[in-house]
Amino acid sequence: MLTLLQQGHFCTAADRDREGVLIVYKCNTQANNTLTVVEPVNEVCRYYITIEGPVVCAPPLPSPSISPPPPPAKLARGFGDPHFRGFDGSAFDFHGQPGSWHKVLGSACQGFTLKTKLAASTRIPGTTWMRAFAFRQGGTAVGVELLPPAYKGGLWRLTATLNGKPVYVKASAGGVTVSRTAAGKWREGSGEVADFLDLNVAITGWVKLPVTGILGPSYMRA
Repeated sequence: MLTLLQQGHFCTAADRDREGVLIVYKCNTQANNTLTVVEPVNEVCRYYITIEGPVVCAPPLPSPSISPPPPPAKLARGFGDPHFRGFDGSAFDFHGQPGSWHKVLGSACQGFTLKTKLAASTRIPGTTWMRAFAFRQGGTAVGVELLPPAYKGGLWRLTATLNGKPVYVKASAGGVTVSRTAAGKWREGSGEVADFLDLNVAITGWVKLPVTGILGPSYMRA
């Protein structure tokens, strides 16, 4: 009788005693497939077979190609001037340098970055707003920017681009999809459109470490 053991299975005494007197052997492919007894008991059964009676050496079973299940979605957000809620639930503020771009999230091993451009708040001294976002993955680039009114009394305008081309409803390229919805954010107690952007991030897969940026440490802790 011949029983192939799955690659990575650990030999135990039960393996040797199962279904009568069984002996665990190893196929030695470097010595013309001769059989040699395996010792010690707990050695990993990578090239092993369990035999009873005459047997010919056989290659090991391949490792099962089963991908791990995706992790639960990890959520984070940034809003206001700006406040952040990390992937681990932490709460913190980041005001940065007005007029500068700051990395929000990125993975060099996975080849993506998400940045935000900050602008000085005109209402709360010492704070900033998020006024633009830039996302890049490989050769695909997404840009989102909130532009000031073109004339007095006008509204702030939101622009979106995919690889430099304007997006008015929906567009896709390089596995990235950009969608625009008819939604607005209004300042509390007024009828004006907000002059800042909020950010919501949902990660539904595994991100290759290390993860960097404003939200990076919270992802590493989540």
